[in-house]
Amino acid sequence: MRLSDIMGNLDLSFFPQVALIIFLCVFAAVSIRLITKRTRCGYEELANLPLATDDTTTGAHQ
Repeated sequence: MRLSDIMGNLDLSFFPQVALIIFLCVFAAVSIRLITKRTRCGYEELANLPLATDDTTTGAHQ
C-alpha cells in the first residue's frame, strides 16, 4: 500500500472546520483586545513616543 492510497482513504473533512473555528477564535480575541478602552490608552502612549522631546537616544546610531 502506498502513501497516496492511505491518504486517499482517510476522512479529512474535519480539518477545515477545525481550522475555521481556530481562526474565528483568534480573530475574535484580537478584535476584542484592540477595541477595549484599557489597551487603547497604552497604544496612544506608545504612538506618541516618536514625538516625545527626550534627549536620550537608544540604539546603535547615536
